[in-house]
Amino acid sequence: KRFQGGGYRYFVRYAAMTGLLVFPVAWAGCFNKNLRRIVLPGLIMVTGYLGYVYHIGGDWMPYGRFLIPVLPIVCWSAAVTILHEKRRLRKQILILLLCMSAIISLTSARYDLLRFRPTNYMNILTWELTHFKQWAQVGTWLKENRDPNETISTGLAGIIPYYSGLRTLDRGGLNDKEIAQIIYKAESKEREDRLVANLVLRRLPEVILLEERSFAMITEQPVDERQLQGYSGHLKQKYRLVNVRVEDGFFAFYERRN
Repeated sequence: KRFQGGGYRYFVRYAAMTGLLVFPVAWAGCFNKNLRRIVLPGLIMVTGYLGYVYHIGGDWMPYGRFLIPVLPIVCWSAAVTILHEKRRLRKQILILLLCMSAIISLTSARYDLLRFRPTNYMNILTWELTHFKQWAQVGTWLKENRDPNETISTGLAGIIPYYSGLRTLDRGGLNDKEIAQIIYKAESKEREDRLVANLVLRRLPEVILLEERSFAMITEQPVDERQLQGYSGHLKQKYRLVNVRVEDGFFAFYERRN
């Protein structure tokens, strides 16, 4: 699916957050015959990947997470280009572009310099930091207390898999073609949730994280079965609800019955 108006708008939003100016600096190395054979292969791969991101339309999250994987190659190419540039004026222009990109990046959390308006990204980052600490505790607990060969299912397939080190079935479809197809074709969010839940139960992961508790994963009191809409029927036959204690409170999940 194409998100948020397509790839063009995705790149424009990313430019407002970072300036994107490191990209032309990196490509400037291709105009230097001595550097071309060094930087061109990596930049060709970058261009192919960016074309793919443009085609699918990016996604909905701020700060262009789909563009992050290419930044090491781009930044390395930009650094090599500046270091090997002999002409003083051209070198100064390239450095100026990088400085402008840095300024845009540093201010974008509070103000959009390209569209001259305030942003709410600082609030988003503050909100994410609070939940990051909880998700990190959950992932750490799973790493220390579950079998490393187990599989977990979660819609938060980022921080929790990183800290747990466990094989993860992402309910958002980022690492599973079958789930991605369900999300792509579903006529409504209700149908999507139902079909994905059925697929997860068919795969029988050892641990299923509570999707309805994703943004309140750690609670002051243990979670009761009656508080959970999803804990019924087929799920209840194959899984049991487990509460465990972590640093900031209680964390609950579904554990597959033996």
